[in-house]
Amino acid sequence: LDPVPSAQTQVIGSVGDRDLVMRTVRENRIEAIVHSGALHKPDIELQRNEDFIETNVRGTLNLLDAAVVSGVQRFVFTSTTSLMISKAIRAGLIGGARKAAWLTEDMSPEPRNIYGVTKLSAEHLCRLY
Repeated sequence: LDPVPSAQTQVIGSVGDRDLVMRTVRENRIEAIVHSGALHKPDIELQRNEDFIETNVRGTLNLLDAAVVSGVQRFVFTSTTSLMISKAIRAGLIGGARKAAWLTEDMSPEPRNIYGVTKLSAEHLCRLY
């Protein structure tokens, strides 16, 4: 499933299109879903907040529901490390601005924009399933 045609694309559309997602998963004997589709940080200037919610949140929910209805046992969701970059790390107070900072699951997410908010929301949806 891809929003634009390519050599490897079999279905053109959006994860935000619930009917398309349900039909695609049901009709193609999907065994696993690897969900990495999203509007990204560079899209903030080009897209409306509603577009981020439609793609990143509703799209994730659509894929999760399709997985459940169709009996897909494996679902992998890719989020973003930008949720873990705190103000302190960005300011160079921890780890140094020019040094690598260790990011761990123990760090609290700190979404800074609509992209981060929607990716964190999608993570929470995945935990519900």
